Amino acid sequence: MGKEANLIPFTSDQSREQAVKNGRKGGIASGKRRRDKRTFRETLQTLLELTRTTADGKPVMNEVTGKPMSMMEEAAMTAVIGAIGGDVKQLQTILDVLGERSLKIDNNISGGLDAGITITHIVCDHTPAASEAEVIESEGMEDYE
Repeated sequence: MGKEANLIPFTSDQSREQAVKNGRKGGIASGKRRRDKRTFRETLQTLLELTRTTADGKPVMNEVTGKPMSMMEEAAMTAVIGAIGGDVKQLQTILDVLGERSLKIDNNISGGLDAGITITHIVCDHTPAASEAEVIESEGMEDYE
């Protein structure tokens, strides 16, 4: 059920007063939603600015700056490490944040990637199965069909 399911459209059988009342209710709900989103954004910002600490309460030091690391810096570091490890979603997130992604990924890949990042793949000597039956046969799983 989408957002539109809760909307009451203005119809000719609805009085002007009722339409105004419904519009007012919608405006109040919209204002509450905007305030809630702002509060969430401010809370998230505050949390990301906190200093990351170890289990014993000591600050985690940023190896690059030599200063205590914020939660935001750690999240960025985790995303970079994930992207280096081949996590495409982490790479997409990084490029989106930097405004560098001109690659649209839906089910089709198009566009370009201009971030100076090399993406490699792992080569192995395994040949993929041609069918599910081939997998079942190779794994000795005929009895589980």
